[in-house]
Amino acid sequence: MKIKMTLLYLLLIFLDSSVYSAFTTNLLNTGAANTKLLILAIEAAVAIYIYLDLTKLKLMSRLSLKKWSVLGLVAGLTAWVVPNDQIIVKLLIYMVITMSTSLITLDVSNRILEISKSIELGFMKMANLKTAATLFGFFLGAVIALNSLKMVTVISVSFFMIILLLIPKNEVLNEHSESIKIKALSEKKSFWILGLLSANTIIWIPLVASNFIHHADYSKYIYVPFVLPGIITLLVFKILKNHQINRVMIYLIFMLVALGLVAGYYLHNIPLQISMLCLMVPTSLLTSIYVRSSFLTKNSQINKKVLIQMLSVNSNIFLLIFALISLNFAHIESIIVLFNLVSVVILIRGEKNENRN
Repeated sequence: MKIKMTLLYLLLIFLDSSVYSAFTTNLLNTGAANTKLLILAIEAAVAIYIYLDLTKLKLMSRLSLKKWSVLGLVAGLTAWVVPNDQIIVKLLIYMVITMSTSLITLDVSNRILEISKSIELGFMKMANLKTAATLFGFFLGAVIALNSLKMVTVISVSFFMIILLLIPKNEVLNEHSESIKIKALSEKKSFWILGLLSANTIIWIPLVASNFIHHADYSKYIYVPFVLPGIITLLVFKILKNHQINRVMIYLIFMLVALGLVAGYYLHNIPLQISMLCLMVPTSLLTSIYVRSSFLTKNSQINKKVLIQMLSVNSNIFLLIFALISLNFAHIESIIVLFNLVSVVILIRGEKNENRN
């Protein structure tokens, strides 16, 4: 069971990240305006719909996950014949594949948390797998989509066929027909904190990468900001597997690193930027894991799948909002860091209060 769920999660994240990278790269090459915004809007819309379907509509979430795999497979096949100038059709294909992978991933994530020794360890395991799969997925997606989306068909069909074999028969996301009641939530501040944390890598990795491009000595190493932070994150997680570090210490390191990254950016110091970025990604991810674990633990009376999807909706909406703001505001990265620092201070105070009690 553990091996099957781990493999399923790995395949789903790899498929999702490679398709995301492929469609983004392809749309950019065809001159589609505001490509990133369009993709983020689709991701947010899919996340919101899944949440509403889980809690109110109960339509899509009652279909078997095998049917969703078939639907994703069919969408992948369609990518083979779609003309390169049909942007709307491409976005619709991306939406269907995203809906399929998101629904199956939600079920698999819930199962991984259930079979893990603790919620925190479950999130840690998923973060580890996600980092590794996303690294390779982004790279592969960018390479295969330079000319057309035909290779997307090959990858999506291949992966969905394997996923079909691994998914249990008649497995559905929403097993019960009765409506899910969302009770009063504890730790509401988690939405704000997790929303800000989700923006860190999305905002800072492209910014550091753009500095590499505009600096003659570093332009040929443009891949470093995309790859090295992921590798460092995997190493940090491997170390933490056998060694426990105080949460407050992680929060303090994150604060110092965030300030260092801003300093490196405004001083145009690329070695400092990449060093701080490599530390910011794992500390930001660890902070996110701690907050998610606490949120799920303190709201244990609510269906876990609903809670996970609520957090997914929250992250997607924050990313879309920040992307929209960044179109007209030149220094959004500094504002995000400032808000992150305030959030971490709140977390440290909360941690100290819990220790006193």
